[in-house]
Amino acid sequence: MVIIDLLILSSLVRLLIRFEQPWWCAGLYTAYRLALFLAMPGLQMNPWLAACLVAAASSAYFWLLSRLDSAGLLWWVVAIPGLLLLLWLVMWI
Repeated sequence: MVIIDLLILSSLVRLLIRFEQPWWCAGLYTAYRLALFLAMPGLQMNPWLAACLVAAASSAYFWLLSRLDSAGLLWWVVAIPGLLLLLWLVMWI
């Protein structure tokens, strides 16, 4: 499951670089996670609340990446730890 999330997030980062629409990327990722949350039994919290947390975190992540130059070192410093933090958040929920 982590590998699929990693592939989806990295694909959304590529979409962000190409189209520069952070809210679309965050919305797509939130919709994907909400569908999984609703399909998975035994969540620790309400699926809608979990989706709201994912929406807030992914919106901040994609917005911050869109504000930085994708060719710069700072972009990579934000991209890799942010990706890991998003994966950690999803696994924690």
